[in-house]
Parts: sequence; C-alpha cells; structure tokens
Amino acid sequence: MHGKSKSRFLIALSIAFVLFLTSCNGGTTDPSVLPPEEDPPSGDEPPPVGSALTTSMLITLIGQNLASGAVKSAGSAGFGWVLNMLGLGDPVAQTTIALLETINLKLDELTKSVGDMQRQLNDVDYNALASPLLPIVSKITGANTAFFILANLPPVTEDTSEADKAFRQKTIADLSQRIGGPDGIMANQYAIRDAMLGTGMAGGGMIVKWSKVVVGRQHFFNRQSSDMQQEMYNYWLTLQAIQETLIIEYMHYENYPSNIIEQELAAYNLSIEEQKKWIPWELPTNLSKGNNESTLIIVPCKPYAIMFDTNIFRKGNYTYAGVTGILNVHNQNQPAYAWQTYPMTVWTLPDGRPDGKKLRSDMIEAIFKNIPENKSVKNWAAEQGWKEFPVNTGSVFSIWTEGTVVGPPIERMVYSFEAKGLVLAPSTSQHCLLLLRRLPNRDDVNHKNEFYFYH
Repeated sequence: MHGKSKSRFLIALSIAFVLFLTSCNGGTTDPSVLPPEEDPPSGDEPPPVGSALTTSMLITLIGQNLASGAVKSAGSAGFGWVLNMLGLGDPVAQTTIALLETINLKLDELTKSVGDMQRQLNDVDYNALASPLLPIVSKITGANTAFFILANLPPVTEDTSEADKAFRQKTIADLSQRIGGPDGIMANQYAIRDAMLGTGMAGGGMIVKWSKVVVGRQHFFNRQSSDMQQEMYNYWLTLQAIQETLIIEYMHYENYPSNIIEQELAAYNLSIEEQKKWIPWELPTNLSKGNNESTLIIVPCKPYAIMFDTNIFRKGNYTYAGVTGILNVHNQNQPAYAWQTYPMTVWTLPDGRPDGKKLRSDMIEAIFKNIPENKSVKNWAAEQGWKEFPVNTGSVFSIWTEGTVVGPPIERMVYSFEAKGLVLAPSTSQHCLLLLRRLPNRDDVNHKNEFYFYH
C-alpha cells in the first residue's frame, strides 16, 4: 500500500472506529470523551467542570469565526463550512484546522484537569443538575472528535478511489445525522443553558449551585475559590461554543437559508449573554496601581460579605496619618485598577464599638472566627487561604479601627490568640492597617453588577 493511500486508510479507519463505538453505545457514551486509563462515567457522575486558561478568548474566537462565515459561500470561508468543503472534496484551510486543533486540545485539557476538584467538591445539588447532561456532553464531544478527524482528511484528487469518496460522503452524512437527527445535538441544544440558569427549577441552576459549593468549602473566598468557580463556568461555555460550531456546520451542509443561520447565531449569542449575567465576577488579585499591589480576599458572611486587602495589611504598621492617606487613595473617584468598570470605593477601617472593657468589631470578629484552640491566627488563616500576614506578626497584633471612647479615632484593636478576645487599648503609635469594604448584594441598585459568589 502506497504512503498516501495508507495514510488515508488509517484516517478513515479512525473515523469508522469512533462512529462505530458511538453507535454501539446508542450515541450517548463516546469513548473518545473519556480521560485515558479511566473507567467511563456512570449515570450518577456529573460531567467534569473545567479549567480556565484563556478560555474566554477561545470562546470569543469561535464566535467571531462563526459570525464571519455565516453568510459567505463555502469557497470563501473556512470555519463553519468544513463539512461542505469536505463534501466537495476541497481542502480545509490550515488556519481552520489549527483552530479546530486548539479547540480539541482545550477541551481535552478541560476534561482531564478537573477530576480531582470535582471529587473534592462533590455536591448532591450540583450533581443532580449536571448528571442528566451526560448524554448531550457525549454527543457534543464525540461529534467534535469525528469532525476534527474529518477536517484532517487530505483533499480529493484524481488518485482518490471511488470507495474513498463514498466513505467520506457516508461519514459526513452520519455525522450530520448525529448533529441534526431527531435526538441529536440540535434537538437538545438548550439543555446546558437551561441547567446553567436553572430554567424551570427551584433554587437556581448550576451557576448558583456551584458557586455555593465553592463558597461553602472554606472560611475565606480567595483567588483559588474564584478560579474554581470560573473553571466550571468556562467548561460549560466551551461546550456550548463547540456545540454551536457543529450546529452551524450542519445548517450549512443542509443548505439552510443565510437568514436562518444568522438567526441561529443571534440566538446562541443571546443565550451566552444571558448566562454571563448570572456568572459571578472573578476575584481580582495581584493587580497594581503604581507601586501598590493588592491581594483581595472576601469573607462570605451574611447579610453582606466583607472584602479586605491583605497586601497592605502584611506590609507592617502605620501611623494614623498614614492610614488616612492610604484610605484617600483607595477611595478616589476614578477606578483604582485597570480591571475596574467603576470605582471600587467605600474602603474603610473596621468598625469598632465599646463593649465593657473591650472594643468589639463585627467585621473583625467575622474575619477571625472559629479559630481552633491549637492553631495560631497566622497558621489558621494560611490554611484557609489567607497567606499575607505581617512578617512580625505572632499570636498578637494590633489593627486600626474606627472605634473611639473619647477624642479622635486613635484607638487600636488588639487581637490576642491566647486571650481569644479584642482588647481596648488607646494609643497613638503605629498599628496594622486592614482595609475593609462591604460588598453590596447582587441586587443592590447602585452596584448590582458587583458580586463574586452566591451564598
């Protein structure tokens, strides 16, 4: 067998094997979607959540490529026209193949990277919504694998046999059926969206439930917590982007009118935007303005959450004049960081109120609560995800507060691990600065878009 013929035969055999295994499983469980050396997931296990490299950029790129080729002819566009081009025997553009390869690599990475996390954060409520999506996930990933193999077939030439041509046409027709058939991808295209949003479900969908799972796992909501949230959202958004690619391919192959294809793309974009409205923001961290870097952490206490800046806290002690200056910088009218869409103001000192011989603070007590007897404050907080402590901090440290007994607000709050309490001790010396701000609820009319989790 010649080199070219052998190569085509092996590619064709790969496609046939993928489609054969899928048909043997009723089209609901495709081995190609499973991580290597792992057993197939049972019906009780939810599909994996995902990871976020620059997944949002990939999703955007997919959308842009689909939109640019929506109404063009097969000869003038690549992405969205692969099945048509293969059906005509034309070669697929290398840029299109490269994008498809990136999509496949990303999906493979997403699928493999989250097994441990999903087992660690196993949650009945989330799993109850995710598990029923196994069939559509298998349809999407299985079809995408076969689609990628097809795209890599060499173009039809005068040396291509009639059997080879017939096989290509049959394989394309089979894939088209998997996409547009009675129980295919197109017929189930809103299953993921509905589960994400909780359409027709009590208590919210996967967006809300996964956020609550992540928030409920530790006392502080830090960057790791935020990443774990975003990984799930990005996984499902990526799957929907791949799903839309397959649907547009099918519609072009079946000669749908261009206005119907445009309507389909518009509906997809609307669906994604609707989901993004409910997805919490990523928690920003290690972002700078001038020489000041901030690492933000949130205490998800009710009825509101407290955000605090650990980087300034760890830098050491300040006079009250220094404290005032830093507060003024943080509360400027313009956004302090490039990632802000509006000023992140309302930074303040912790509240403080006299309570007998102690100065009490709801904010401080919310942050430093439930410390085990055998843990130092620093070690406990590090385990909870807060690692930015002053270098000289041991079991006792002092924090500037707004509390006063008499005179100006020059009181300090001393948190003593041994004493397990907040002690009133007036002073004019230097103390740690722990900048705090209350996070408004998602429905707050003034900051309705500023929220980082559901709890």
